[in-house]
Amino acid sequence: MNIKHVKACRKSPGQCSGCGKPIEIGQPYKLVASRFSAKKIKCNDCNFRPSELTTSKMGTVYDAQEATEKEVEEWTGEDIGNLSSALEDLAGTAREVAEEYQESISNMNNNPLTDEWQEKADSLESWADDLEGVQFEEYGDQSDGTKKEDWIEEQRQLASDAIEECP
Repeated sequence: MNIKHVKACRKSPGQCSGCGKPIEIGQPYKLVASRFSAKKIKCNDCNFRPSELTTSKMGTVYDAQEATEKEVEEWTGEDIGNLSSALEDLAGTAREVAEEYQESISNMNNNPLTDEWQEKADSLESWADDLEGVQFEEYGDQSDGTKKEDWIEEQRQLASDAIEECP
Protein backbone atom coordinates (compact mmCIF):
# COMPACT_ATOMS: atom_id res chain seq x y z
CA MET A 1 0.00 0.00 0.00
CA ASN A 2 1.15 3.51 -0.71
CA ILE A 3 1.00 6.41 1.67
CA LYS A 4 -0.76 9.42 0.21
CA HIS A 5 0.36 12.79 1.57
CA VAL A 6 -2.25 15.56 1.61
CA LYS A 7 -0.67 19.02 1.89
CA ALA A 8 -3.78 20.81 3.14
CA CYS A 9 -7.21 19.27 3.67
CA ARG A 10 -10.32 21.04 2.40
CA LYS A 11 -12.49 19.35 4.98
CA SER A 12 -11.50 17.61 8.15
CA PRO A 13 -10.87 13.88 7.67
CA GLY A 14 -11.44 13.31 11.39
CA GLN A 15 -8.93 12.25 14.01
CA CYS A 16 -5.44 10.88 13.66
CA SER A 17 -5.52 7.13 14.21
CA GLY A 18 -2.12 7.39 15.91
CA CYS A 19 -2.41 10.11 18.53
CA GLY A 20 -6.12 10.88 18.36
CA LYS A 21 -5.67 14.59 17.67
CA PRO A 22 -8.28 16.08 15.34
CA ILE A 23 -7.02 17.05 11.90
CA GLU A 24 -8.35 20.53 11.18
CA ILE A 25 -9.16 22.15 7.83
CA GLY A 26 -5.97 23.30 6.12
CA GLN A 27 -3.67 20.91 8.01
CA PRO A 28 -1.55 18.30 6.23
CA TYR A 29 -2.11 14.59 6.87
CA LYS A 30 -1.29 11.12 5.52
CA LEU A 31 -3.63 8.33 4.55
CA VAL A 32 -3.48 4.73 3.46
CA ALA A 33 -6.36 2.97 1.78
CA SER A 34 -6.86 -0.35 0.08
CA ARG A 35 -9.74 -2.15 -1.51
CA PHE A 36 -9.88 -4.56 1.40
CA SER A 37 -9.62 -2.33 4.46
CA ALA A 38 -10.83 0.99 5.81
CA LYS A 39 -8.84 4.18 5.29
CA LYS A 40 -6.23 4.89 7.92
CA ILE A 41 -5.45 8.54 8.59
CA LYS A 42 -2.47 9.98 10.48
CA CYS A 43 -1.36 13.51 11.24
CA ASN A 44 2.10 14.45 9.99
CA ASP A 45 3.58 13.88 13.47
CA CYS A 46 2.59 10.19 13.50
CA ASN A 47 3.92 7.37 11.33
CA PHE A 48 2.26 4.24 9.99
CA ARG A 49 3.37 0.97 11.54
CA PRO A 50 4.32 -1.84 9.13
CA SER A 51 1.20 -3.76 10.17
CA GLU A 52 -0.93 -0.85 8.94
CA LEU A 53 0.69 -0.91 5.52
CA THR A 54 -0.11 -4.46 4.50
CA THR A 55 -3.07 -6.71 3.94
CA SER A 56 -0.92 -9.82 3.54
CA LYS A 57 -0.45 -12.65 6.01
CA MET A 58 2.64 -10.79 7.25
CA GLY A 59 0.35 -8.24 8.93
CA THR A 60 -0.18 -10.77 11.72
CA VAL A 61 3.59 -11.07 12.19
CA TYR A 62 4.05 -7.29 12.15
CA ASP A 63 1.31 -6.87 14.79
CA ALA A 64 2.98 -9.45 17.02
CA GLN A 65 6.39 -7.89 16.38
CA GLU A 66 5.12 -4.44 17.43
CA ALA A 67 3.48 -5.85 20.57
CA THR A 68 6.68 -7.69 21.50
CA GLU A 69 8.80 -4.58 20.92
CA LYS A 70 6.53 -2.70 23.33
CA GLU A 71 6.75 -5.51 25.87
CA VAL A 72 10.56 -5.42 25.68
CA GLU A 73 10.64 -1.62 26.08
CA GLU A 74 8.43 -1.85 29.18
CA TRP A 75 10.37 -4.73 30.77
CA THR A 76 11.69 -3.63 34.17
CA GLY A 77 14.20 -6.40 34.75
CA GLU A 78 12.12 -8.24 37.33
CA ASP A 79 11.88 -11.63 35.61
CA ILE A 80 14.16 -12.55 32.71
CA GLY A 81 11.69 -15.29 31.83
CA ASN A 82 9.26 -12.59 30.66
CA LEU A 83 11.64 -11.63 27.86
CA SER A 84 12.11 -15.25 26.84
CA SER A 85 8.35 -15.82 26.87
CA ALA A 86 7.75 -12.73 24.74
CA LEU A 87 10.21 -13.94 22.11
CA GLU A 88 8.76 -17.47 22.22
CA ASP A 89 5.26 -16.07 21.65
CA LEU A 90 6.52 -14.06 18.70
CA ALA A 91 8.26 -17.15 17.32
CA GLY A 92 4.98 -19.07 17.65
CA THR A 93 3.17 -16.40 15.63
CA ALA A 94 5.90 -16.52 12.98
CA ARG A 95 5.54 -20.30 12.74
CA GLU A 96 1.74 -20.04 12.43
CA VAL A 97 2.05 -17.59 9.54
CA ALA A 98 4.73 -19.76 7.92
CA GLU A 99 2.28 -22.66 8.13
CA GLU A 100 -0.41 -20.50 6.48
CA TYR A 101 2.00 -19.80 3.62
CA GLN A 102 2.70 -23.54 3.32
CA GLU A 103 -1.03 -24.29 3.18
CA SER A 104 -1.46 -21.67 0.46
CA ILE A 105 1.35 -23.26 -1.53
CA SER A 106 -0.23 -26.71 -1.31
CA ASN A 107 -3.59 -25.30 -2.43
CA MET A 108 -2.23 -23.35 -5.41
CA ASN A 109 -0.66 -25.56 -8.05
CA ASN A 110 1.43 -23.84 -10.73
CA ASN A 111 0.96 -20.39 -9.21
CA PRO A 112 3.90 -18.05 -9.89
CA LEU A 113 3.71 -16.82 -6.28
CA THR A 114 4.48 -20.21 -4.74
CA ASP A 115 8.26 -19.61 -4.88
CA GLU A 116 7.85 -16.28 -3.11
CA TRP A 117 5.55 -17.82 -0.50
CA GLN A 118 7.98 -20.70 0.08
CA GLU A 119 10.77 -18.19 0.62
CA LYS A 120 8.59 -16.28 3.12
CA ALA A 121 7.69 -19.47 4.97
CA ASP A 122 11.34 -20.55 5.16
CA SER A 123 12.44 -17.09 6.33
CA LEU A 124 9.77 -17.03 9.03
CA GLU A 125 10.75 -20.50 10.27
CA SER A 126 14.41 -19.48 10.39
CA TRP A 127 13.56 -16.26 12.25
CA ALA A 128 11.44 -18.23 14.74
CA ASP A 129 14.43 -20.51 15.38
CA ASP A 130 16.62 -17.45 15.99
CA LEU A 131 14.07 -15.92 18.37
CA GLU A 132 13.85 -19.13 20.39
CA GLY A 133 17.64 -19.38 20.47
CA VAL A 134 18.27 -16.04 22.17
CA GLN A 135 20.11 -16.62 25.45
CA PHE A 136 19.57 -14.03 28.16
CA GLU A 137 21.81 -13.67 31.22
CA GLU A 138 20.48 -13.70 34.75
CA TYR A 139 21.52 -10.60 36.68
CA GLY A 140 23.30 -12.69 39.29
CA ASP A 141 25.61 -13.99 36.54
CA GLN A 142 27.35 -10.58 36.36
CA SER A 143 30.82 -10.96 37.86
CA ASP A 144 32.21 -7.79 36.31
CA GLY A 145 30.23 -5.38 38.51
CA THR A 146 27.74 -4.35 35.83
CA LYS A 147 25.02 -2.08 37.20
CA LYS A 148 21.49 -3.45 37.07
CA GLU A 149 20.33 -0.62 34.76
CA ASP A 150 23.11 -1.48 32.28
CA TRP A 151 22.25 -5.18 32.49
CA ILE A 152 18.56 -4.43 31.83
CA GLU A 153 19.49 -2.35 28.78
CA GLU A 154 21.80 -5.12 27.50
CA GLN A 155 19.01 -7.71 27.76
CA ARG A 156 16.52 -5.37 26.09
CA GLN A 157 19.00 -4.74 23.27
CA LEU A 158 19.57 -8.46 22.83
CA ALA A 159 15.81 -9.00 22.48
CA SER A 160 15.34 -5.98 20.21
CA ASP A 161 18.11 -7.10 17.87
CA ALA A 162 16.43 -10.47 17.44
CA ILE A 163 13.00 -8.89 16.90
CA GLU A 164 14.31 -6.50 14.27
CA GLU A 165 15.52 -9.40 12.11
CA CYS A 166 11.92 -9.97 10.95
CA PRO A 167 11.94 -11.08 7.30
